[in-house]
Amino acid sequence: GNVGSIMPSIEQITLRELRNKLIQAEKNRADMDISSSSKETKKNSFVDPFDNVQATDALAQLKLGNNYYVGSGGVETNYEEAVKWFQLASDQGLPQASFNLGVCYFEGKGVPRQDLSRALELFTVAAKGGHPGAKEAGDEVLRMLEGL
Repeated sequence: GNVGSIMPSIEQITLRELRNKLIQAEKNRADMDISSSSKETKKNSFVDPFDNVQATDALAQLKLGNNYYVGSGGVETNYEEAVKWFQLASDQGLPQASFNLGVCYFEGKGVPRQDLSRALELFTVAAKGGHPGAKEAGDEVLRMLEGL
């Protein structure tokens, strides 16, 4: 098969799962807000997505990157910001972040241009870290590169 047949399905699955997780996270946060204290009232219900992002918190960085990628969690879609946060989390060894960053390079979203070689590197890192689907995505990119 060609990468066009494989990559869209990977993206759709990833984004569908991501959207479901974000919806669940919002529900959990709403439940926590309701049960935290009946005496307290929140002056502002908006939750700043940067509040919980520490310089070394890879999971929070990944989640923020996901929010920027899909335009959820109180932020607008911004692929450049998504790439920034995916890169920070990937640098700390989070396979999902490396995979997501690879998708950005494959699609040319949030990066100067599509870069299949960089996408292949990132999919390889994600696969070595145990990400399901990253090896298959990398194999498809490798076939594309060999066909050039």
